[in-house]
Amino acid sequence: MKAKMTEYKGTYFRSRLEVRWCEFFEFLGVSFEYEPEKQSTSIGGYIPDFYFRSLKTWVEIKGIKPTPKEIIKLKDVCKATNKCGLIISGYPKTYPFSVEPHASNCLCYFISTQGVSIQLSLDEIYQISKNTIILHALDKCA
Repeated sequence: MKAKMTEYKGTYFRSRLEVRWCEFFEFLGVSFEYEPEKQSTSIGGYIPDFYFRSLKTWVEIKGIKPTPKEIIKLKDVCKATNKCGLIISGYPKTYPFSVEPHASNCLCYFISTQGVSIQLSLDEIYQISKNTIILHALDKCA
């Protein structure tokens, strides 16, 4: 199914899925930029979906499990910029007055500044977003 360009709060997103995650990130109180800048990778040009300023972390959103090529692109960006990355696939569940992750259909990968990836739960991603100490410790361990 082709993604549909969607406007949200004055920004045009490439898909409704990105808007749903944007709402989720806002709910968490995480400051971010949408498609901040094009990056070079070993596979070609690439624009990560989000950049979490306070966490210095690139974020890529996927509707389904990411391909090895998609993971390589973000790993290359993380190594080149010395910043961490997250690939999140799946859909957050949205409600009229709040946003809640539906963990059973979400797959998350943390990518260290060295390009090492580990799979995490959405709850672990939430904890990371609230505590930069966890992010730095995870980066040193990965």
